[in-house]
Amino acid sequence: MQPMRPASTSGSDCSRSMAHRLFQTAFMLPLWNPLLRKSKGWYAQGTYKIGKWKPGISYGESKLDLAPNEAANGTLVKSNKSLVLGLYYSLTPSLNLVAEYIPTTAKNQAGGEVKDKVMALGAILFF
Repeated sequence: MQPMRPASTSGSDCSRSMAHRLFQTAFMLPLWNPLLRKSKGWYAQGTYKIGKWKPGISYGESKLDLAPNEAANGTLVKSNKSLVLGLYYSLTPSLNLVAEYIPTTAKNQAGGEVKDKVMALGAILFF
């Protein structure tokens, strides 16, 4: 008959246990928490390559409901929507120049609205 060995708390057993707890905390708890705000949204994107140029467009919306424990608070976000109109130029196989126009609208629970328009210029490096 062999003596009982204490449970291991070193090496991979401890790491696995910690990783499991982190996974539960980060990913599983929000799935069943009834006090979280429910959200829904969508996003679509398309581009078309013409030689070294690539025009593109994308659009997305997200909507947030109040959580069951929240009073009607007008400052909380209700919805966001954003359009991106982009023009991309392939300078080299790994470097693209970028120009984007991005109008965005955000609404709060009280019906207030904030609009923003951004012009973004830059480069994308692929490696």
